[in-house]
Amino acid sequence: MIHTFLKAKHWQLFLTLYGLPFLFIFFYIISDIFTIFNNTSTPFDSSLAIFFKIFPFISIIFVIGFLGWLWTIAVGLQQHIPPAIKMKRTRFNVFISIAFVYTVFFILQQDGIITGQSEGFKLLLSLIPALHIFSMFCVFYALYFVAKTIKTAKLQREVKFSEFSEEFFLLWFYIIGI
Repeated sequence: MIHTFLKAKHWQLFLTLYGLPFLFIFFYIISDIFTIFNNTSTPFDSSLAIFFKIFPFISIIFVIGFLGWLWTIAVGLQQHIPPAIKMKRTRFNVFISIAFVYTVFFILQQDGIITGQSEGFKLLLSLIPALHIFSMFCVFYALYFVAKTIKTAKLQREVKFSEFSEEFFLLWFYIIGI
């Protein structure tokens, strides 16, 4: 799987990360337009219910694709980094795992798939702003680590942020960077 992501062309990555969600939303809109033109009495009830049942899973597929892509780059390029350069891959793995778990939990909780009435669950929900900021930090660290890995593998030496800032911002705005 690692080599599949690393050898993928830009258009293949774009279709993987955007193709499925875009097609899903496109077909949802088209089905609603046909429902309206067929004069169905309740055009949005059934299709909207289906949309909200399927969309969390489409979102999770996107998160798996994006974070999996970042993880693949970071792990796959480690073999091209000189042994003298030590990169903190354990920290990267922990942070990307935290970002993944939190994002999936947040998507499922927001869509009502995960529900809970216990006090512990309510406390967890009250911590969501702090957890959200920490998850964002984890994603930014992952972007930082991947950008540094790319540049280190390319230059075969230790690099500073100023040298890999372009890669960092292209990964951050990956719709342009891909």
